[in-house]
Amino acid sequence: MRPSSGRVLIVLIAVLALMSAMLVAPRAARADTTPAGDPAYDRANVARVWQTAGPMVRAAAEQALLGSDADIETFVASGWKDAQKLDDQAAVQRLMMQGGDTERTAAKAALDSTDPQAVGTFLASGWRTPWETDLRLRIKKKE
Repeated sequence: MRPSSGRVLIVLIAVLALMSAMLVAPRAARADTTPAGDPAYDRANVARVWQTAGPMVRAAAEQALLGSDADIETFVASGWKDAQKLDDQAAVQRLMMQGGDTERTAAKAALDSTDPQAVGTFLASGWRTPWETDLRLRIKKKE
């Protein structure tokens, strides 16, 4: 029995959705962004971030972990922010390079935007509609 084209399409969309989600760099797992005043707690929080974050946040967390309690406190308060921006921009660039025309255009708009939230919004949900559009176009080309 040959699978229907509808079932094949559904499976293809599900697989591609999962693959696209894996391309996005993990955002720093920061439960707290205010130093607790307890160096051991703050250090454990930074260690959790180090385990789950993208490469730039991970490097910043590592530097804090190798430093003093003051370095940990600075990282928890604000030291992760610039590194997270870089990780987010790199994730958008990866999606831009691997996506179709519509996704590339949306990713470029997010990177070029003067809105400080544009990249984060794109990574959270803004990639989905352009990706779906590109997927539909690829499927139509194959029909």
